[in-house]
Amino acid sequence: MIFPMRRYGYNITEVFLSSTGNIFAISMIVGAAALYITAPKIGINSLSGGVLIFAVFTSGLLLGLGSGGIRQNRPTMNLGLRLTLLSGIVWGIFAIVNQILFSGIISIVLIIMYVACIFARREAVSARFVPRFFSLRQFETMIAVADVMIDDEEKKLHPIEIALRADHLLARMHSPAAKKDIRRVLFLLEWILPLMAFRPFPFSELGTHERRRVVKKIIWSRGIFKDIARTLKLLSTFPYYTDPSVRSAIGYIEFDDRKRAMDVDQSPKTHQRV
Repeated sequence: MIFPMRRYGYNITEVFLSSTGNIFAISMIVGAAALYITAPKIGINSLSGGVLIFAVFTSGLLLGLGSGGIRQNRPTMNLGLRLTLLSGIVWGIFAIVNQILFSGIISIVLIIMYVACIFARREAVSARFVPRFFSLRQFETMIAVADVMIDDEEKKLHPIEIALRADHLLARMHSPAAKKDIRRVLFLLEWILPLMAFRPFPFSELGTHERRRVVKKIIWSRGIFKDIARTLKLLSTFPYYTDPSVRSAIGYIEFDDRKRAMDVDQSPKTHQRV
């Protein structure tokens, strides 16, 4: 099934983030090359200085690859941003220890780049979705869950639509304890459970095949993992199979439309008190 591109197309903030990330990437790569050439003159020609220059170059390379497709290459861009932040912090420590002002300037610039990209990315997600129950990160996790749990090549609903239906249904639920448990499950799935497949990355940033590996390990495990598996199944299948278009596509006929219900009096019964 082909989904309309405009419906899930880039918004203006994503276009800005893609362009900004590309500019930052080019600046970091060129800047790393310039630093390598001028390192002896500015006093950072030590081994640690060389490692920091290489970190800036690698961060720029990852940002450049990620900005080429900020949705498809989101894990690459996130890794580049994390390395940029780490490089900025270490450059700051290097500046303090060695009393080099220029290193401190590099540290500030890298941290500003990181903050700008993170802010733009959050605004980009907010512009696309306004979750009622999930946080922005939980909503992205829910999209990844729906993509894996509904294992059907001809999905009648896009994973984003499944996540939206789940979000709206949970927002109407009056059970604080259950809501807290669901948020806890999504947190564990996003940050902890990928380690079961030896993947030290967030669940929503893994590829579809690796997500399935993680989910299968959860399903095959025992104890609390069984409860997590049931929760993930409920979060994805209930919003999917309660959608009218999906029910119609799989051959389900609503009760009012069935032949045997045509002549049935469905008006509420009234009983006279004795």
